[in-house]
Amino acid sequence: MIGLLCAVASAAQAQILRLPAAACAELGESADGFESAWPSWPSHGSGGVAGSGVRSIAIPGFETLPAYAQRTYFWFVPEQAPAGPMPLVVALHGTAGSPANAYNEARIVRDLWIDAARRHGFAVVSPVAGGSRGSWIAPLAAGDVPTDYDVIAAAIADIESRFDIERARRYLWGFSAGGHVALDLVVNPLHEGFGRRQFAAVGANAGVLAGLACSGLGEAACRVALRQAFPRLPAQVLVGDADSLRTHAEGDAPRFLGEGWVDARSYRYEQFAGGHWVGLDHPDRQWDWFCQFGRLLDPIERFRLRPTVP
Repeated sequence: MIGLLCAVASAAQAQILRLPAAACAELGESADGFESAWPSWPSHGSGGVAGSGVRSIAIPGFETLPAYAQRTYFWFVPEQAPAGPMPLVVALHGTAGSPANAYNEARIVRDLWIDAARRHGFAVVSPVAGGSRGSWIAPLAAGDVPTDYDVIAAAIADIESRFDIERARRYLWGFSAGGHVALDLVVNPLHEGFGRRQFAAVGANAGVLAGLACSGLGEAACRVALRQAFPRLPAQVLVGDADSLRTHAEGDAPRFLGEGWVDARSYRYEQFAGGHWVGLDHPDRQWDWFCQFGRLLDPIERFRLRPTVP
């Protein structure tokens, strides 16, 4: 039994791949055809026009609920796209204070990522949180629906239906409350369509385990949750040295490194001079982390994405 569990864990961990340096080159610097040399699961979406915009979508299965009948996300797709499917960055804003402010914050976060997306040829999706204080409604346990995790999953599915997205290179980033969501995804298997199986790496600005992933858990229980998280998604956390969350983020580093993540290879913690904010250079710094990683489509997601039998 122990040998079987080890084999399962190894297989799960092997879902994450380290890509060659060409994956991180700016557009025009790498040879065409890179994606075809590596595992690739393009979405084959069509009909979208490159540029930026905002979309309203109904959340499948919850269209009759007023809070989920019309939800919004901002998007960007570079006019000069790479050959083949594009990577995708899902960018989550922080607590905004109100629903109206959440709308503005999602737009600001999308705009923050545009320059990096143009240089490197990836798409950006920035959903709007649905909480009364402009923050994210997260599931409390597996099977807890609907929540904003359903909204994020629906936004990903929508852009993948409109553009050719490389599902082997989906990445998740969040600021503050959005960073808490990103780390929640690393640790807890709470949602079938928005979880570790859909992403190759995560990044956070001022995201901490206590925000969601280990909320209400003691030290021992938090470490157990980390230890049981497979595959171990590569994670990078940036935090300002004057940020009130810095001490929490500092404390998270030994938790990750003590439970299987490897310093600078699958986990990176960095401080910058500043407070509770995102620097203009941070999307590039996060992309330099993301672009190293791709993922195999594991058996569960392969089943979920299988073609419909006529």
